[in-house]
Amino acid sequence: MKSVGLDPEHIDYLRARGIHEDTAQRNKLSSLNSTALARLGLPGAQSGLLIPYRHSTYRRIRLFQPVVHNGVTSEFWAPPEHRIGKRCYLPAGIHMRLSDMSDPLVVAAGEIEALAIAQCGACAIGLAWPWWPSTSRHASGMQRSLAAIWRRGRSIYLVPAPEFWNCSDRQSQTAIQVHQFAYLLNKLDARVFLLGVPSRDNGAWMGIAEYLARGGRDARAAWSSLEPCEMHIPRGFPQPTVANPPRPSPPPTQNIPERVARILGGQSRKPPLRPGQDFQDGRLIIGVSVDRESLYLDSRGGCWDQEEADDHFRLPPVAFELPETFACQAIRRHLEGGRVKVADVIARVETLFRKHVYWRRDEEATALGLWTFGTYLFSVFPIYGYLWLTSALPRSGKSTVLRILSHIAFHASEMTVDTTPATLYRGVGYTCQTLILDELEDLYSGGQVSRKAIERLLNGGFERGNTVGRTETVNKVRQTVRYPLYVPKALAGISSLPETTLSRCFKIRMWRKKKEDAIERFKPQSPAVAVALTELRNDLYRAALLHAEEVARIYDRAEEFALPACDDRARDILEPLYAIAELIDRQRPAGAASMTTALCAFAQLQAGVRATQDQATDLAQVVLALAAAPCDKSGTVCLTPTEIQRVLESAGLPITSTKQVGQWLGKLGLVSAPHRVPGKGSARRYLVTRATLDDLKARIL
Repeated sequence: MKSVGLDPEHIDYLRARGIHEDTAQRNKLSSLNSTALARLGLPGAQSGLLIPYRHSTYRRIRLFQPVVHNGVTSEFWAPPEHRIGKRCYLPAGIHMRLSDMSDPLVVAAGEIEALAIAQCGACAIGLAWPWWPSTSRHASGMQRSLAAIWRRGRSIYLVPAPEFWNCSDRQSQTAIQVHQFAYLLNKLDARVFLLGVPSRDNGAWMGIAEYLARGGRDARAAWSSLEPCEMHIPRGFPQPTVANPPRPSPPPTQNIPERVARILGGQSRKPPLRPGQDFQDGRLIIGVSVDRESLYLDSRGGCWDQEEADDHFRLPPVAFELPETFACQAIRRHLEGGRVKVADVIARVETLFRKHVYWRRDEEATALGLWTFGTYLFSVFPIYGYLWLTSALPRSGKSTVLRILSHIAFHASEMTVDTTPATLYRGVGYTCQTLILDELEDLYSGGQVSRKAIERLLNGGFERGNTVGRTETVNKVRQTVRYPLYVPKALAGISSLPETTLSRCFKIRMWRKKKEDAIERFKPQSPAVAVALTELRNDLYRAALLHAEEVARIYDRAEEFALPACDDRARDILEPLYAIAELIDRQRPAGAASMTTALCAFAQLQAGVRATQDQATDLAQVVLALAAAPCDKSGTVCLTPTEIQRVLESAGLPITSTKQVGQWLGKLGLVSAPHRVPGKGSARRYLVTRATLDDLKARIL
């Protein structure tokens, strides 16, 4: 076993109990030296094995030189804890199986024993307290904390420590505690079994971890060979004292079938999972395909196949196929605890874009690197902006950027130059592919119905939770299926986008390179380039899984981000990139260039672009034309619809009738009314004061 932050003494200790390398890494076991132990209030301890509890702040330390703490000699130390339920140890991945009542539960005496059993494929938890607490208050707390685990009909296997079997006195403290624990489970309608292991040659019983370690590679077979016996409480055993005794569930009747009882008890409720990428309970879940088998990885080291995922989540009712874009070796490195820095990975992405594309502004390539990494954890954010690449001339590098993204963005689709509305949700809705669309001027050149449908789908797909409903045949039954629209999108074209779609985009204007610019051609078919792209994509997956939760914590305080002045929509799409940039700054050494500073420069550029876009809209031109129209001494514009039509026509606006004048000014909240002007008589006129014009300019321009 290689050291995973472990001292040789602790490595030998785990090896002797059959704990594998990947198990130690996945459960984040580590060593503490005497200095660290002294800071915890254990000055006499020389070394300890830290056992963290993944789903709480609780932790225990196995002391290899027992010390006297508060007058008690102990081999274990734990901080004071008020909730006794927090002392239930769950090995990595076990929490997903607790809600399945058909899965037998093994309760072992200790964390190492639970890890050894879990390695054999069993659903095992460890108790870090005596089998029965000494006070009725703690007993009631344990009952409340664990009541959800053992419900009617569940089989529970108790694996006590060797002293339970080696003690000839059935009235010993250990025996009483185990039987009191079993008594509580019986009252909660669980079937309780006792599981013992064979004895050594000298007749003494061995611990379960030692027994499985002796099995070596056949540990699973050794575990399966154990024969449990159902546990019955002998007469004369003292019953436990509980402040509020457990109330058993009512037996099933003919009026409440067992399956209905399970549904009413909450055992059939499973959270929905978006297979390609999802963010649930503070963890990122990514689905990939390996040799046509679906595999699901989470940011806490968990890993499930399709069958296990289906046991714990509600998967889509329609068929989907996850892409094979995460290599097996890279998945193995992730599960074995390999590390990768976000700063290093994004630097490689930037280098790739700068090598093959000319950038007029450096901050645009920096933002593109952040956006690319963000596609691997876009589900962490409620909003994720699109990428819009445009240029005045062809051959400016737009398609090259999209080709690069099609190789390194999350679950990227192939570069598409023609699509239908259905492709925008059927092909990517559940697999969460990054959608790559080129030649968007051709996409919008279809019929009016198709154009509007594509525009609506693009407008709805930048925010989490938006779906489109379609009636599908599922298992020969017609039903409504909701397809998610929220996926990253990279768009390119020469013509402009609709105003609503443009507000959801980072707009980057591309430029042709000059002959003397040192820009290399992008050749993904080259073996060396293909290998480099695969390695970069694998590291992007690993970096996202390792750092998604930290990015989410940074994003939670997005209101504190020091972004330049911009509209709310621009801030919405900039905040995810800023959270990633702040994480990179934390990983970079002191004195290195700040990623957030570079992103602020890009944000200022985007603010200027959006201000120009606002002024270029027809509505903004109407306001500017009214502001330049003739007015009286007080600055009030008083004109008839015909006079305003001439003003707007002279400003170059396509106004051909007074009806159009009414429509445009109606959008601004302006209406005409009868008004008399000296020397001109009475007529319907628009009265627009200087204060109204100033307010409209502040809101629209």
